[in-house]
This record gives sequence, structure tokens and C-alpha cells, in this order.
Amino acid sequence: MAIIEAISSKAGLKTIINYVTQDKKTTEKLITGKDCLAESSLEEMLYTKNLYNKNSGRQYIHIIQSFDPKDNLSKEQVHNAGLKLAEIFNGFQVLVVTHIDKEHLHNHLIINSVSFENGYKIQMSKKDLQKIKDYSDEICLAIGASVISKKEKTNYINRKEYRVAERGESWKFKLMNAIDLSLAESNNKQEFIKQMNKLGYQVNWTDTRKYVTYTTPEGYKCRDNKLYDEKYLKGEMENEFNGRIKTKKSISHPNTSTNANTNESRSKFTCNTTLETLITLSSLLETRNQNYDRPRRTIRSFRSLSKQAKKEWMYKHRNASNFNWDEEEEMY
Repeated sequence: MAIIEAISSKAGLKTIINYVTQDKKTTEKLITGKDCLAESSLEEMLYTKNLYNKNSGRQYIHIIQSFDPKDNLSKEQVHNAGLKLAEIFNGFQVLVVTHIDKEHLHNHLIINSVSFENGYKIQMSKKDLQKIKDYSDEICLAIGASVISKKEKTNYINRKEYRVAERGESWKFKLMNAIDLSLAESNNKQEFIKQMNKLGYQVNWTDTRKYVTYTTPEGYKCRDNKLYDEKYLKGEMENEFNGRIKTKKSISHPNTSTNANTNESRSKFTCNTTLETLITLSSLLETRNQNYDRPRRTIRSFRSLSKQAKKEWMYKHRNASNFNWDEEEEMY
């Protein structure tokens, strides 16, 4: 399934085009221009701005179209999907670049903010972004890729969280692993809370609250509806425990015909605690023990800096070889 994101960035047009067209991220065949040539896209976009004397303000719109690796799409299919999506920006020059350096193939669309037809500047509201997402879903269905139903209450993982999870540093994924392990070791809510407490997590689960709220060993708070699967919702977990109570009662009567089915159900649930979960959780416990006595650092975010401090930082680092626009874009 394709996920659409509009990236906010203050990088210049030349900088962002240089970033998305890096040789280590894509190939020449996966760089295409709509209403402009790929090799001269920067010059053509700047010419349009100069033609209508609109060089100030927002310089471009940056859209990322990311695909699920499970859809098994080829890089050509993904690139063609990006070109198809670019057609929705009628009258605007678009550079479409497909990145293949990650497991999840994704397209970068750099849209000139000024129309070459009439000089009007592009407008992007939440409603406009939703239209782009809907059109992307149509493209996915046409090429056999999966889409998310509008009725599904699924929380998307943004790109920053995805990169953190890839490095094994996501506290939210560690929380989900802890919940999975505690569920496997518990038959009711009280036992579950005790298991979570043993792992260093606090659980606020009451009948009067709609959500279950967790506090991690690092001090982060998270509601159950902010996790990435419906099985972590309060109602789903209560149904799971209620089912186990019925299972326990049926096991105490071995002559009942449902005994075999019940045992099979319990074994299936236990198998859901994968080796990967146990490895990740053991890493969590090891890290927590190592850092238990360390004083907590206060990290000042880029967003909290003054405008002058931001300018000085950007000027100092923009030419550095290790400067990564992919991460800096999300600081705004």
C-alpha cells in the first residue's frame, strides 16, 4: 500500500533536487520530469518563477509516495505510479524520482510552486492532500498494490519512526513487544499489569477511561490507540481475557467437546510470541539495566532554537559531507 506524505522543508530548490537525485539513492532511468526535462528541471522551474516574477515565498511542494515491500512491486512499477500521480498537478512542472536504497521503494515528487500556464502559485490544503491520497489509492489498485480502507482505524508509521525502528531504537515498538510478552504470560488484566510492571512499564487501565495508557521506563506516555495494531486496543484486550476465562472453565471439565478447540486456540496465541519479540525485549532489558543509574539528559530540539540560531546552524552545516536533508527536513 502507498502512503502519501507532504514534507515541510526550508531547503532551497537546488538543494532538494540535488538530494533526491543522488546516485546512491536512484538511477538515471528512475528520474523523470513532467512538463520539464529531468536533466534541466531546476533551470526550467527557475525560469518559470522568473517569467512571472514570483521568486519569493514557498519554492516547491515535496510529496513522498512510499510503498509496502509486501506488495512486491518492481522499481519500474513504482516509478510509473509516481509519474501517474504527478498528472494530478496540472499546469505545474514536476520532477519524479524513485529511491531504491531502502527496502520500501518510494517516490519523491518535487512540484514547482508556480504554474507555467498562468503564473498562479500552488495551493495545498488538507482537502487537497486527501485528494492526492485518494488518487494514489486508485493508482495502487490499478497495479495490484494494496490500499487501506477508509473505515480502518490504522495509525500510520511516519518516515522518521520507520528509520528509528529499523535501527532498533523505537520505544514504541519495544512497548508493543513488552505488551505481547505480558499478554502471553497473563490470564487477566491484573496479571497483565503485574507482568508489565516487572518489565519497567506503568499501566493505567481503569473502567472509567476509554483508553489504556502506558508509561515506559524512559518516561514516555502512550495510549493504546497510538500503537499500530487494533489488537492493543482496550476492548480487544478485554475480549482476549474474557475468552481465556471461558477457556479455563472449559478445561476444568475435560468431558466437554470444546476442550480440543480451546487448547488449540491457546497454543496459537502462545506461538504469536515470536523469537524476534523475545530478542528485542531482551535487548530492551539489557539497555535499561545499563542505563538505570545514568542521569537523564535534556535534549534541546532544533524546533526550539531561535530563528537566528537556526540560520547559523544551517549555514554552518549545509556544506558538510555528513549533512542529511532526509532527517533535517522533518525538524520543521
